[in-house]
Amino acid sequence: MRLGAAAAGLALVAACSVVIPPPDAGVPIAEFDTEPRPAQEQNIGQATGPIIEVARGEVDSDAFSFVVHRSAAGACTFLNRESSGSGGCGPLPGDGLREFGPFGIMTTTGGSDLPAEVTGLVSGDVASVRVEMEDGTSAQARLVDLAPAEMDAQAFIAFLPPHASATAVLALDLAGNEVARVPLAGGPVGPDGVQPTPASS
Repeated sequence: MRLGAAAAGLALVAACSVVIPPPDAGVPIAEFDTEPRPAQEQNIGQATGPIIEVARGEVDSDAFSFVVHRSAAGACTFLNRESSGSGGCGPLPGDGLREFGPFGIMTTTGGSDLPAEVTGLVSGDVASVRVEMEDGTSAQARLVDLAPAEMDAQAFIAFLPPHASATAVLALDLAGNEVARVPLAGGPVGPDGVQPTPASS
């Protein structure tokens, strides 16, 4: 009787175990706001749906906004900053290469004195996204629902320390378990010698 109760208790603990996330080494986002707002075309692909600013905030006192819309390629994303901007068009989650799993288009920047950016789209059933860096640390991304832009997906936004280089983007479930990983450096190389990314699939 006691053995049965103990076994049941162990099973309950195992079923409820949660992975403890590593410390967040990303650059914090201040004044993060996800109230959707209409936005203007960003000259990165003809829109086939509403153009929506889905998030905004500040990083190191540098204001930014994140704009998305549907396009013939699937989706376009653009991150506007007071000091710079980056964006592109590519597949929606699930429409790209099979190895990218729940991820869609991604864009990355880095190599300057400004915080680096890693942004993109991921399916709605992903609980969190983490970006690994070459020094072994990682940054927790912020997630934004894209229903206002008529997409069954989420945007993820992460800022890394200046000169940091992202090596992989991870999708995690509610318990913190890794369900997908996309290498951003040192990953598989295609027959043309180019490492495929969601943005180029």
